[in-house]
This record gives sequence, C-alpha cells and structure tokens, in this order.
Amino acid sequence: MTTRVSPRVGSALRLAIAVVISDLVGLNLFDTVHAATFCSFATVAALYFLDFDGSTRERLGGYAAATAVGLVGLVIGTFVAHTLWLAAIAALFVAFAFAFARVLRGYVARSAVGVQMAFVLAVLTPAQPADLDSYLLAWLTGSVIACIAALVIFPKRHTGELRAALNEWCSRAAALSRSVGTPQASEHVADLERARENLRSQWLGTAIRPGMVSVRMRALVQMRFEAVMATRSLSSLVATSPSIPNARPLSDVCAQGFEFAAATVSAGHPVGGRAPVEDARVADADRTVQWVGDALHAARVEPETAGAQAVRELEAHNTVRVLSIAAEAMQRMAARSVGAPSPDPTLTLPLKGSVGEQLHANLSWRSFWFRNAIRSAIAVTAAIVVARLLGVEHGVWVAMSVLSLIQVTFSGSGTQRSAVQTSLGAVGGVVIAAAVIAVFPEGWMLFSLLPVAAFIAKWAAIGRPGLAQISYTPFAIINMSVLAWPSPADLTTERLLDILIGMAVALVATFVAFPHGIATIVASGWDAAHSAAQACLRACVKVLTPWMPCSCQRQPRPTRCALPLRARGGCWRRCSSARCSGPLVTCPCAPPQSPASPRPWTATVVATAD
Repeated sequence: MTTRVSPRVGSALRLAIAVVISDLVGLNLFDTVHAATFCSFATVAALYFLDFDGSTRERLGGYAAATAVGLVGLVIGTFVAHTLWLAAIAALFVAFAFAFARVLRGYVARSAVGVQMAFVLAVLTPAQPADLDSYLLAWLTGSVIACIAALVIFPKRHTGELRAALNEWCSRAAALSRSVGTPQASEHVADLERARENLRSQWLGTAIRPGMVSVRMRALVQMRFEAVMATRSLSSLVATSPSIPNARPLSDVCAQGFEFAAATVSAGHPVGGRAPVEDARVADADRTVQWVGDALHAARVEPETAGAQAVRELEAHNTVRVLSIAAEAMQRMAARSVGAPSPDPTLTLPLKGSVGEQLHANLSWRSFWFRNAIRSAIAVTAAIVVARLLGVEHGVWVAMSVLSLIQVTFSGSGTQRSAVQTSLGAVGGVVIAAAVIAVFPEGWMLFSLLPVAAFIAKWAAIGRPGLAQISYTPFAIINMSVLAWPSPADLTTERLLDILIGMAVALVATFVAFPHGIATIVASGWDAAHSAAQACLRACVKVLTPWMPCSCQRQPRPTRCALPLRARGGCWRRCSSARCSGPLVTCPCAPPQSPASPRPWTATVVATAD
C-alpha cells in the first residue's frame, strides 16, 4: 500500500490488520491455545513494541534479528520453566541483558520489551519441552505475518524522513554561510531555526529513532546533535555581523561543506568531493592573526577606540569559525552515514564507539543504563517467582505489567509521575475492558472489536504513559479473550489482580534502583558536565590572562619580569600579595612593544574560541 497516511495512523492500521490475521492463523493452524497465544504475541511484539522503521533492507534485517532472538529466548524459557530456581536465575540474566542493551538505542532498545516476551511467556505458561516445536513454529509464524505487514502495509520509512530533515538543515546552513555579515543573515538564521525545529519534530515526535549499533546509525545521531548545537550557537553569534572581507574566504568553503552534506545525506551516497573546510580554517586562523595583530599594533595610537574595535571584530569573526566547525562535522558525518570512510572531525565530539565500547563504558553504577538493567532484572525475576508461587494461571500478565512500568518509568521525564500514570492507566484499562465485555459478551462480538482495540492501542502508544496503558490494556484483554474463548466470567477480576501484583513488584524495584527518580541522576550528570566545562573555561582564561589583578594597588616587586603577556607597550604583573584581586599594574621592566607581539596572543584567542 502506497497511499499517503501519517506514520502514526499507518502503524495503528498495520497492527489492527496483522493481529486479526495472526489470531485467525494461530487458532486454525495450531491445536493448543498456548501455541496460538505464542503466534499472536509474536505479532504484537513486532508491530506494537518494535515497529521498526528505515529502508526495506533495514526493516527486514531488524525483524529477522528480533525473530531469531525471540526464538532463542523461547527455547531457553522452555527448558528452565519447570524448575523455579533455574527459571529465576535465567530470568536475572535475560532481563538484565535486554535492559542493558537499550544503551544501543534504536532497533535494539525497541526490542527490549517485545522480544523478551518470548522468554517470559515460555517460563510462565509454563511451556512443555515436548511442545517446543509447535511453540517455535507459532512464534515464527506470528513474526513472519508481522514482517510481511511491516513491509507492505503503509511501510514506515522514518529514517528517510530524518535524512530529509538533515538535508533541509544543511541547505539552510549553506545559505547562512553565504550571507554572513550581510543584512540577510538574520533571515537565514530564522530559516535555520525552523529547520532545527523540523528536525526536532522528526526526533521527538515519535518513538522511532536511529540506533547506535551501526556506524551509519551513529553518524545520523551525531548529525542531529551537531545541527541542534550549531543552531543554538549561531543564533546568538550571527547578530555580531563579522567583517565580510575577513569572513568571506572561510564562509564560502563552509557553504560548500554544508552543500556536500545535504546532497550526500539525501542521496544515500557521496555526491562529489568534500570541501577543504579544515584547510580553510587553518588559513583563516593565519589571516586572523595577521589582521588582528595589525589592528592592535595600530591601536597604540588610539588604544581606547581602535583597540576595542579590533577586539570586537575578532569576537564577531567567531561566527564564521563556528560555521566552519559545524560544516566540517556535518560533511564528515554525512559521509559516514552513507558508508563512506571519513575520519572524526577534530573540533567536535567523536563518533560514538563500537557496540563493545558503548557497553563497556556503561558498566558502572554511575550509569543509569546499568541501574535500569539491575532494576529490570530484579523486577522481572520477582514477577516470575511471585506469579509461580501464587499459582497465577496467566502469570504473563504480572510480567507484562512489570515490563510496562519499567519501560515508562525509564523513558519518562519523571519516574514517580510516570509510575503513577501507568498504574492508573492499567487499572482504568481493566475497567474499560470489563465494561466492553459486559456489553459485547459473545465471542464474535469481541473478535469484531479486536481490530478497533488494536488500532486505538497503537495510535495512543506515542503519548502520555497513562493514555498508552489505558489503551493497551483493553486491547490485550480482548485479544486474550478471543484466543481463549470462552473466557471465564471473572476474567477481568483476575486480570486486575495480576496487574496489581505486577505493579507492586515493579514499583518496589523502581524505588530501590532510583529512590529519587532518574531525573536526579541526569541532573547530577549535568552538574558534573557543567563543572567540567567551567574548569575548561577557567583553564583557557588562565592561558590568556595568566596574572591575577591587584586590588591593593601595590607595585610589583622590582624583580626580573617573565613577560607572560604583552599588550599596549608593557607587560602585566600581579601584586606580591596572594590575596589581591584588583586592577592590574604595569611592570616597569617590560621592553618596548614590538609590532608582532599581539600575534601570539591572537592565535591563542582564536584556538581557545574554537
């Protein structure tokens, strides 16, 4: 189907159609309800929880890998299901692995809940080893149905939309580069900000984001980050209006770099050659040292006017320097995003490391990814143990409640708030399901309502946790009722108890791992990063102004001066008192100012600003 619909509606229609087909196939192809349930769960896991995006090849590869992992989990779950302590140990490792793998984001992160359900369902059925072949066939059948639906029913190509948004941003940046220093620059900044907002909407308006597994995916993530950061910097800098003669040589090369990035990320292959932005920035630094040095030397005649003007022009020139850093980063990452070799940019954050490096870097209690993995392992294991000890007939509901709460309280902005919203949504969903079953008590009626419930559940999945849960729970209950028809009269009461047990287990695990919420850990990381940035800035300032000013106006000691910094005919020395913080005084031992003396200072300023 190629009819144009929104990705959200397309995903909802895809799930609604596929789950009906999967239930019909499962009920007619397999002899047991358990096997039919595996078939249906595989489809729901693939299209509700995973719902991969990207090219046909990327989505096909993603679903194939998820299916393979699900089959392995099903095998492990079947063979450990009948020994509780063995099942608990296996659950610890499986739940930790799936949750910790979320650090890789993208396809892997979206598989953490859905694919894990194969293992959980096998443990809590509990699956019989003698029936393993039918369970494997059922999971494979449901996965194939989901994969076909994903490829032909309103296929999702969000990665292409993200590339289009990056293409737009790079094109706007190229136009801004050619207008630096002109009155039109402010208009192009506004265009660049609109392109950034479009890029943000592509990123934040959906749960579908590039992952960190392949180099191409990591390059797209880095391009998005660079675009947002560069826009923020340029919006504040471009109003300074740098001198056009000084800025034009570098800004023209920047425009070429952005144009290469725009064409490459859109076409999917390198278009032409990369612009020599790095060489142009080095040449610009040499020119900047020359014209600033000349201006400061001329400022000896009028230090209060010409000197200040030279410094202002140097500050304004930083705009084009920022442009060059962004242009070099974007064109190199664009090349990486299409598989072309390219070294890391010199003045931006390097590309995220390999899968092994990312996992190793987060093997620490300071990492909230690691803490969440510990929390997930404890919660899922506790859910399995509690459900088995209490003899819960459909213990999978306990585990599903745990996984749902773990999911939203990790990705939500506030742990406690998300937990409350999800819990209330689950309880509300049971109430709605009970009302629906009371009004439509026949099996064929519920089967007719199944696609409607599936559509609503998927459509509401991207939104507030409470809304997502209150929409998913009725769909899940209706689906289970269809698979196990006729359902018991007290079905909704049992589901409510199962959900409450799961919520209690998940809440305990959540507050053990994150007693003050995830936001506290993120805030702590922000404070640490801010402190490091301040220390870096202080170190840069120390390079430029190595002497502290003197508040007591005491003359420096008449010892030989080291001449750390020369400016306006003399060197600056601090007072011999260690507690001084006032105006600088001129050291009388300084030799006369030479015409070239401002240039090392200017070179240091330019390098520090970069």
